[in-house]
Amino acid sequence: MAGLGFFETGEFYSLLCAVLWAVSVILFRKSGDHMSPLVLNVFKSTVGLALFLATLWVVGVDFFPDDRTGTHWLVVLSSGVVGIGLADTI
Repeated sequence: MAGLGFFETGEFYSLLCAVLWAVSVILFRKSGDHMSPLVLNVFKSTVGLALFLATLWVVGVDFFPDDRTGTHWLVVLSSGVVGIGLADTI
């Protein structure tokens, strides 16, 4: 089977990620002129969660793995709250 060359490499996906990030920043900046930050944040989070769940489903990964304890989930949750809270504030 012939390889896809550049499309199989990490460099391609790194470049694609940077381009998509730049486009999304520009679109969110333009959207911020017409919508409140709260509405944009809720929209962004909803779309992100939907795409995340779809990816888990396609790949076949459990959303809540059985081998994690309550402490694991507490650390992940608090890390997300602090990280997102700081990032959105800054």
